[in-house]
Amino acid sequence: MQQTLTGFAFAVPVALLVLSRVAEVQTQDSERRAAMAFTQTAVASFLTSYGKVLQLRDALTYIAANVGRFSYGGSQGDRDAAARHLQGIPGQHRADLHDLCGGWAALREAARPRLAQAGVQWLYESEIAAIADWLIRANESMDRMQFLAHPTRPLDGGDQPISRTMTEAAHNLSTALNEVKVLIEEPGFYHRLTHL
Repeated sequence: MQQTLTGFAFAVPVALLVLSRVAEVQTQDSERRAAMAFTQTAVASFLTSYGKVLQLRDALTYIAANVGRFSYGGSQGDRDAAARHLQGIPGQHRADLHDLCGGWAALREAARPRLAQAGVQWLYESEIAAIADWLIRANESMDRMQFLAHPTRPLDGGDQPISRTMTEAAHNLSTALNEVKVLIEEPGFYHRLTHL
């Protein structure tokens, strides 16, 4: 009887420790899976926004390729068409850029810390900072374009300084979006972004 009690006295604490450890491992695994699922959803949302912003980049690339014809030469009709196109960009694409920046913020400020807490290393701080920096520059350029595109500011006609300033802001926005594209589409980064 005493051997049974002694065995029981040792077996119960050991069993409780084993069960506690199993429960802890299951909780950690559950947290890791939840963090990965959250991140995958955030990455999908970010990449959807990124696809929309690439359309903006393509439009700006077209304008940059034709900037001399639109702003410094060519017919008044060409300058008027360029001005209308530039004025329309902030209204058409502001929300897309906002969604892209919000998606990046969700990855940087929510997904990455959640993964780190679950013990998953994901993306390098230098990559995160570089993309955030270019997105800030893109936002600043979009803000400048939006300010210049206000309907009370005519870009066409004889108002060349505003037209040139608007073209410069469009060029700066295009440059920032090109840099974001280069960083995101770098094979190593894109793999780390999309494969947890």
